Amino acid sequence: MSAVGVLALLSGFACFYYGARALELRRAVARVNRPDDPAENVTGVDDAPMAWLLPPEERPEMPADPAEDVSVERGVALLALGAVVCLFGLLSF
Repeated sequence: MSAVGVLALLSGFACFYYGARALELRRAVARVNRPDDPAENVTGVDDAPMAWLLPPEERPEMPADPAEDVSVERGVALLALGAVVCLFGLLSF
């Protein structure tokens, strides 16, 4: 094993970690896996896809989920960089 390969793999895994963190993948996966139980209270437009049919005063409020916490460009760039760095790390062995 070469030191350059190990350093490249560690750097690639760090890029994967920070890329996934920038994309908030855990929160996105939780949304996808959420059960669609109609008995639950509707908390926002994400939970009620037909809410736009209601008059504005009857629409449910959006939950607090700030979009500025998610940086798609930075996350995708870090994931791509992590893949390239890991590939170069594997090729250096």
